[in-house]
Amino acid sequence: MLGPNDSDPMWTVHEELEGFQALMKSFERLPGFNNLWFPAIVKPAFAENRTVIFDRASGKDFRPIG
Repeated sequence: MLGPNDSDPMWTVHEELEGFQALMKSFERLPGFNNLWFPAIVKPAFAENRTVIFDRASGKDFRPIG
């Protein structure tokens, strides 16, 4: 269903993939998951809008504080 880019440790997903909703539910449980990913990708409509939703290597916490 998913595959890494040739030499990058990056995964590309989109809403038309079978199991996308279940995958996103799984990702939402990861510590540091960017739960603001959806607003970041919806505009402009019909454009390719990329964002990082989780980066294990960086240790960055995307969750808002508060």
